[in-house]
Amino acid sequence: MQYEVFETIAETKTYQIAEVDIDDRLQPVPDDPVVGRDWLLGLVNMSNECFVLASTTDRNGNFGKWFAIPTVCKNCTSTYDHCSKNKGWDAILSTACTSPSFSIRIATKPDQSGNASGAEFPNITPKCNYAGGLIGIY
Repeated sequence: MQYEVFETIAETKTYQIAEVDIDDRLQPVPDDPVVGRDWLLGLVNMSNECFVLASTTDRNGNFGKWFAIPTVCKNCTSTYDHCSKNKGWDAILSTACTSPSFSIRIATKPDQSGNASGAEFPNITPKCNYAGGLIGIY
């Protein structure tokens, strides 16, 4: 199955993330995802940052607590199109293909003041005719 290509973002935002804002109980990607059961969101990272946290919106559009994702450092040294077609990405989230639309924020590890760099990707809609979706940052 194919992966749906969503948007790529060049600009980063600064997020203020305190330890109490992180839920370390969540496991966003199963150890052995099953194609057809697990809809995977992958990140193509063409930046020089390493992303370690994410936060998604609930049904009301409110962002929840941050949670750890598999660390994604630069995994693409060519173009977004090339990397998205040739598995130049890493899975950061697994959900059911029937899940409602959501937005996701990704972030770097916060510094001592709680500042982290990241990006927001709105309107991610899982679809059962895809194995997952891809977002990118450069």
